[in-house]
Amino acid sequence: VVRFHGGALPAYVISSILLAYGGQLYSLFSTGHCLEYAAMLDKEAKPYKVDPFVIMVKFLLGYKWFKELWDMLLLPELDAIILTSQSMCFPLVSLLLFLFGTCTAYWGGLLSSTSVRLLSSLWLALKRPSELPKDIKIISPDLPILTTVLILISWTTCGAFAILLTYLYYVFKIVHLQASLTTFKNSQTVNPKHSRRSEKKSNHHKDSAVHHLRLSASDAEDSLCMHSTLINLLTWIVLLSMPSLIYWLKNLRYYFKLNPDPCKPLAFFLIPTMAVLGNTYTTSIKSSKLLKTTSQFPLPLAVGVIAFGSSHLYRVPCFVFIPLLLHALCNFM
Repeated sequence: VVRFHGGALPAYVISSILLAYGGQLYSLFSTGHCLEYAAMLDKEAKPYKVDPFVIMVKFLLGYKWFKELWDMLLLPELDAIILTSQSMCFPLVSLLLFLFGTCTAYWGGLLSSTSVRLLSSLWLALKRPSELPKDIKIISPDLPILTTVLILISWTTCGAFAILLTYLYYVFKIVHLQASLTTFKNSQTVNPKHSRRSEKKSNHHKDSAVHHLRLSASDAEDSLCMHSTLINLLTWIVLLSMPSLIYWLKNLRYYFKLNPDPCKPLAFFLIPTMAVLGNTYTTSIKSSKLLKTTSQFPLPLAVGVIAFGSSHLYRVPCFVFIPLLLHALCNFM
């Protein structure tokens, strides 16, 4: 299956992660806490949430009236039809690809979480132990400057290169948060009375304004659970943009600016979104009015990824970007 239809596997991996992402957002909305990425993936990434809708639409497209309505809405051809025309028994192979995709998402999550822990340990070994941030600032003073510079890089060089740089910035923020949490836990082990007092102080009188929220250890753990899901989504966006980056690097001696650049429109919107998400904590969005709506988007988008992105992977980042943007907007609404 993977040998002949492995090209569609990234879409199934991302679909599984989107389902886990939606579960994380809904868990945060309903309970105020997030689960570990692996646990949420096991809970939410189920084939019956995706495949039946694609199969039903494929069946309905056999009727003339539905096909006319489909064309009237200017919707592209369903990828399930393309895959079926390639001698693929869609329901069975789609199920197998979904299982492979979920396994890949699981092992990818394990690799990313291990990498973050190793990098945070290296960070603590090279620098002084950092503390949990006392005041959460979604828009830090350097964030607009950094975002502007990265957008200029995407505009003047290569969009995929700017996306990669923004991704590295995001990873740096997560590593820093992991290091801060590790430091806090170590201090709690050494001096539990002092740590309990500091925990009470951090939880005392939480300001209702987003820019002056306090971050506790439990909030930091929830934030890391959310970020572990996000980092897997963003990793796949970076991987899907790699062909453009490799092409640009190979031809860098001939021209500095990639033109046409397929990743430039995506980079223009994704860079500020990723920058804001890097400074986002669960405590700053759990009371958002937009959170419930945001948690409902990943499921239909996971269906859309399979329906329209299995054979056209360049469409997949657009589906992923929508919940990321809504997630970032939760900080302000």
